[in-house]
Amino acid sequence: MTLSELSSSVSPIGTAPAAGHVIVWEFRVQPPTRAEFLQHYGPDGSWAQLFRRAPGFRGTELLHDPHDPQRYFTLDHWDSETAFVSFRDQFAREYETLDATCAACIEAESLLGRFESGGGAPFERIRDEFMVTDDPRRIDLGRVHGWLTRSYWSPGIPLEIVARAVRNSVCVGLFDGEAQIGFARVVTDRATYGYLCDVVVEPAFRGRGLGKWMVASLLEHPHLQGIRRMMLVTRDAHAVYHATGFNPLADPARHLEKTVRAADLYGPAPGDAEL
Repeated sequence: MTLSELSSSVSPIGTAPAAGHVIVWEFRVQPPTRAEFLQHYGPDGSWAQLFRRAPGFRGTELLHDPHDPQRYFTLDHWDSETAFVSFRDQFAREYETLDATCAACIEAESLLGRFESGGGAPFERIRDEFMVTDDPRRIDLGRVHGWLTRSYWSPGIPLEIVARAVRNSVCVGLFDGEAQIGFARVVTDRATYGYLCDVVVEPAFRGRGLGKWMVASLLEHPHLQGIRRMMLVTRDAHAVYHATGFNPLADPARHLEKTVRAADLYGPAPGDAEL
C-alpha cells in the first residue's frame, strides 16, 4: 500500500502535520478495546506524550478505515530518521514498557514502512495548550498586521507590505487553541544567514515564557539549520534573546546599516502605535 492509497482510503481522527520522516503502522482493534486504543494511539495519546519528550517529534495522525471498522493506521511525524533513532536510544525502556501495556488493546499490528515526505508540510511544536506552527493556513495576516502596524519598529506598515514580508520569510505563529496570540519570522537565504524580526506576543499572554519558547521553536525550523550567522535588533527584550543563544556583537565596528524611517515609507503612524 502506498501513502497515496492510504490517504485516499482512510479518514483522520484529529490532525497533525506531516514531517521529514514518517513512520506508518497498521492496527486491527476489536470494538471492546477501541476506547483504550484511542487513549494510547490518538494525537494526544500515551505514545504522542512519550514522543514529545524528545526533540524532533512533530505529531501523530490516527487514521480509521471507514470501510473496515477494525482497521486503523498511525503516522508518526519526525524531523528526520536520526531524530527518531535518537528518541529510541534515549527512551528505550519507556518505549518497551508502553508497548507492553498497549498489547492488550490490539489484535494485530504491522509496520507498513518508514517514508520521507515531500516539502511544504507544516512545522509544529506543542507545549501544554499552546502550539507554534509555520502552517500558512493558520497565520492570521490581518492580526499580524494589526500588531506590526502599531509596533515601535514598523509603525504604519501597510497590510500589503506585511503580506509580502510573510511570503518571503520563514514564519511561525503562536496559538492558544485556535486563536493566534503571537508571531515571529526570519528573513533568510536558508543557507548561511538569517535575520530574526517581528517577534510579537499578545499582551495578555506575556510574562509566561511563550515568546522565548516561540523564538526557540522557530530556530529549530528545518530551513534554519546550518545558518552561520543569525542577527536581530531589539529595544528592550535582550533577556529573551540571551536565553535562546543570542549575544551582543563581538565587534560592533565591523557592522554597518542602511535604514529608512518607517514614517518616510508608510506615512504617519497610528495613534496607538508603541513609539
